[in-house]
Amino acid sequence: MNVGDAVLAQRLRVSAATGWGGRLRWADTFTRELPGDSAVAESPFAAADRQAADGAEEVTVATTEAAFRLSRAVRGALWSWAVPASHPEPQLVGVSDAGARLVGLSRAAFWDDPRAAAAVWSGNVRLAGSRPWAHCYGGHQFGVWADQLGDGRAISLGEVVGDCGRWEVQLKGAGRTPYSRFADGYAVRRSSIREYLAAEHMAALGVPTSRSLALVFTGRVVQREEEELGAIVARLAPSWVRFGSFELPASRREHAVVQALADYTIRHHFPDAAAGEARTSPGGPNRYAELLRRVVQRTAVTVARWQAAGFCHGVMNTDN
Repeated sequence: MNVGDAVLAQRLRVSAATGWGGRLRWADTFTRELPGDSAVAESPFAAADRQAADGAEEVTVATTEAAFRLSRAVRGALWSWAVPASHPEPQLVGVSDAGARLVGLSRAAFWDDPRAAAAVWSGNVRLAGSRPWAHCYGGHQFGVWADQLGDGRAISLGEVVGDCGRWEVQLKGAGRTPYSRFADGYAVRRSSIREYLAAEHMAALGVPTSRSLALVFTGRVVQREEEELGAIVARLAPSWVRFGSFELPASRREHAVVQALADYTIRHHFPDAAAGEARTSPGGPNRYAELLRRVVQRTAVTVARWQAAGFCHGVMNTDN
């Protein structure tokens, strides 16, 4: 085992000391039901869990860390397994009470042990049962097709299902993935504070938005126009599927992948759009057309509410 593998093996241990195990009910339909990156066929965390269950003192993995960090083209897939980076000196600085309730947690659960919470919500310590991944998608940026983009600095920890519905939990600024391209995979405090506050402000105004769960500062020095300190936003959405999730496989003529994603989206997010048995019969119900109609309508309503609140997105590209 080389040094990179040894570091990754250490990161795959599931710590019970945090007290967070079992607090979240995982239901990872996205990675179970949709095609994933064939370069890493199994989550390294699954192997780690099996070894831990067998009483292994040292958890090892067969896949090199480079498979999770180096940029590459990913075809015929909608996601890749991901491993959050290890962040120095994580510090919990904010918790959204409303966001926590969406996934069955309380604000007190974080502040009862802020050091343990910072370790979990920075990605330094994995939640038991979590199998992190990064989304694969493309997009038009400022009117120009950019081809493969993907989650270059966001890693989904999993989907949580509870009394408030389905929420995909994601760490933004968690480190490099196969989609990072030339970026470092990190986020800085300036932009992370802005997203953390803006999401909850928009939600309070009744505007459809992603939600914030927690904000963690780190001691990592991140190079932007000048040196800044790092941060991670733990954020929520019913799904992080976007227009670009469909665009990339469509551009590659991976029609089966497009249909699988459409079927998944209807099944889990627009179940009433699947009216009738016929999908494409002449003159009959077409659930794909109904999905498109619903998405167009929701997008129009969302942008109208932005305008009513005086909010400007600024980067309204299809990968966002």
